[in-house]
Amino acid sequence: MKPNIFVSSTCFDLDQIRRDIEETIERIGFNPILSDRNTFPVNPNEELIENCINNVTKNADILILIVGTRYGSKAESGKSITNIEYDTARQLGIPIFVFIKSEILNYLNVWKFNKNADFSNQVDSTEIFQFVSKIREDDKIWSFDFSTAQDISSTFISQMAFRFKELLDINKQLNHGNISEIWSQISAKAKKILL
Repeated sequence: MKPNIFVSSTCFDLDQIRRDIEETIERIGFNPILSDRNTFPVNPNEELIENCINNVTKNADILILIVGTRYGSKAESGKSITNIEYDTARQLGIPIFVFIKSEILNYLNVWKFNKNADFSNQVDSTEIFQFVSKIREDDKIWSFDFSTAQDISSTFISQMAFRFKELLDINKQLNHGNISEIWSQISAKAKKILL
């Protein structure tokens, strides 16, 4: 069974990037889950946000979060759908790979020191800066900057290679080593994921 990679981002402004990432995910043998595709599992009795949360909860093995210049549609809570998908994945311990558009990172420090400035030429809402700050500073999630879809694709492929190498090393140790010794070397978070 193929791992499911949920791609979380705004759709209209990042349409071509989403298409390119979808192609990369398929090319490396994984199953892409994108909300703007016909293959996105939908319960017609649920609202958009519920369908997105359910797909993260039930179907995502990995979440790729792509943050561009749009905050996106908001739920009743005031959070964007992308933000809610990210929060859901965090709560469930789903591995998250975060990609933030370079220009957002360039404006982030300017925004921090002048939060009342007009950034309407750069973003649709300054809430995008709050979201990025939460990811990087509060949640301390590693993020990669990107300018093109190729930046995201090459980084994601490299990260998957690193994860695969870790699994090979664990497998080798399990087959030739002392399991209790190996278990003691694994972090609590990794144990939780393994179990």
